[in-house]
Amino acid sequence: NTRLEEDAIQAFMRSQVDGIIYLGNTVGDEIAEGLKRTHVPVVFAMTQYPDKYFSSVTIDNEAAAYHAVTYLCGRGHRRICLLAGEADDPNSGIPRTEGYCRALGKQGIPVDPTLIVCGGYRLERGYEDMKRLLGERRDFTAVFAVSDDVAIGAMRAVQEAGLRVPEDLSIVGFDGIEMAEYTFPGLTTVSQPFEKIGEEASRLLVSRMKDGKRGGNLVLPFALQERESVLGLAGETLP
Repeated sequence: NTRLEEDAIQAFMRSQVDGIIYLGNTVGDEIAEGLKRTHVPVVFAMTQYPDKYFSSVTIDNEAAAYHAVTYLCGRGHRRICLLAGEADDPNSGIPRTEGYCRALGKQGIPVDPTLIVCGGYRLERGYEDMKRLLGERRDFTAVFAVSDDVAIGAMRAVQEAGLRVPEDLSIVGFDGIEMAEYTFPGLTTVSQPFEKIGEEASRLLVSRMKDGKRGGNLVLPFALQERESVLGLAGETLP
């Protein structure tokens, strides 16, 4: 919520804070300018903004999506649906979609625009979008969802339709939230190192507060957490 973020920035300025860690949301121009007006070091965690005033700690979202979709291709899937984020989101939506497209291209699989659904990152979007796709009888065997919440919502829609995960439809999520381990079946997902991101953001902020330097982007490794939500098909190339 942009208004709440603007209010928080004003509160920071009144409190004369020494530094700010901004977590998660895509940073708009107004918010970035407001943060610059605080005149204190700012570190973005899990997001970034193209201005050397700021530092950031992220993963490579494009590469992570590429890895997840390549994994599905290696399990024999060629018709892979993308439950994408917001189409104009430069932080997660755009790079994760680009990673999906690059992975399909690398495998010689044409990108089918009818299998890309832009929505958001919340449970209800995954549920509603998957419910609609199943109702339209789209032809796909696997889903790459750009957040675990979206993946979990999609799983609910699949199960309500009388289908099974992974026997009828394989699903991979993104983020590595705790809930992904407790779904049924357990959700295979691209895991972000949340704790490490927080640690590095704090370390970077303290360093910037001490030396007065600005800028610098730290990219941390991601990992694919394999659970039970993906089934290999004929033509599988992974062990």
